[in-house]
Amino acid sequence: MYKMLTRILFVILSYLTGVLSIQCAKYDNLFARQPTYISCAFECCGIGSNRHCCIPAYVIVLLVLGGLTLLGATAVLLYCLWKRTGSTHVVHYSSGSGKYPPYRH
Repeated sequence: MYKMLTRILFVILSYLTGVLSIQCAKYDNLFARQPTYISCAFECCGIGSNRHCCIPAYVIVLLVLGGLTLLGATAVLLYCLWKRTGSTHVVHYSSGSGKYPPYRH
């Protein structure tokens, strides 16, 4: 389990830092001989004179599902903590007013 999590973290960090990026050739105009290169994390889209980086649909779906899972897990954790502290919390009512209990003779 630990190795799998470290591999996933390594891949995510590699994409974010650009280590696993791919180079795409982009031509400034139709008759340009030397292309300029752009680094893309996932894929290149468009034709030679209009290249741009794009993200595949499955990456967007995975990010949305991961965010919803994280949000749901946080909500469940907060609900469980709220229920746990709510059942053990004792309320003490004092019959006097002020800092000290009422004085009895």
